[in-house]
Amino acid sequence: YYGPVLNAPGQEILQREETTTWGSMNEYLFSFGGNFGDRVYLGGTFGFPMIRYFRETRYSEIDENDAIYDFNSLSLYERVETRGSGFNMKFGMVVRTTDWLRVGGAIHSPTWYSNMQDRWASELTSEFDNGDYYSERSPSGSYDYKLETPWKAMGSLGFIIAKTALLNVDYEYIDYSASKLRGSDYGFNDENRVIKNIYTQTHNFRAGAEYRMGYFSVRGGGGYSASPYKDDLNDGERIHYSGGFGYRDKDFFVDFAWVRSQMNENYYLYRSENVTADPVDHHFVSNNFMVTLGVRY
Repeated sequence: YYGPVLNAPGQEILQREETTTWGSMNEYLFSFGGNFGDRVYLGGTFGFPMIRYFRETRYSEIDENDAIYDFNSLSLYERVETRGSGFNMKFGMVVRTTDWLRVGGAIHSPTWYSNMQDRWASELTSEFDNGDYYSERSPSGSYDYKLETPWKAMGSLGFIIAKTALLNVDYEYIDYSASKLRGSDYGFNDENRVIKNIYTQTHNFRAGAEYRMGYFSVRGGGGYSASPYKDDLNDGERIHYSGGFGYRDKDFFVDFAWVRSQMNENYYLYRSENVTADPVDHHFVSNNFMVTLGVRY
């Protein structure tokens, strides 16, 4: 992300941020369920998620037009590594009120990440027009803490139409301001106060339909996720579209799916009491293609 910033009257430098992120989130699940008279279905899951997250960021200011005497560039490189594991619970119920209507609900507990760890290091370099070059590295740092994510509540309605079509509508409630950080030697009071002041409750909606033609099925759907930010601080709304088809018989099934997601977001390179920077207006579009294969035995 980059853009010009006014340094002083008549002096303009190029301000830039380059960020690379990668990682994974995996979860081991232990699930159980029950069927009561083919009318009420209950289920639960105990989850053990694991996080691996890496981020490398380089902030730089470059005097491209020789506006500042003897200054060429200043660069700050930062690397952060986050690892952790936790525990959560999920419970749900589906009631078959009639042969054509299903009513469902579920509660997801917070995820309690009890052993989060951050590791980081940084390097600052500077170059000058006279050829001088300076570089300093920080000591490597690490910190252990705990993280609690918000809980979720969900409801759904499912309709069966003429035994050949399905229609499902879902609603989801999440209060992002309920997230918390904790530490053994630090209370995170200021940080948790910022979370409560910035984030808010969200209401998310999804709908999907499926039409069956013998062994073949065609599917389509969409969804809307409200912004988790308060007071129009940022535009975090998400819109999803999906489509797909599949083949199923008594021994084998294969499904193909496409999901498109769109989101706008304002990104601030940095912000403090004494320094402000105009945000970068991001428009994110992602397209995911998935294939699922299964064998029954």
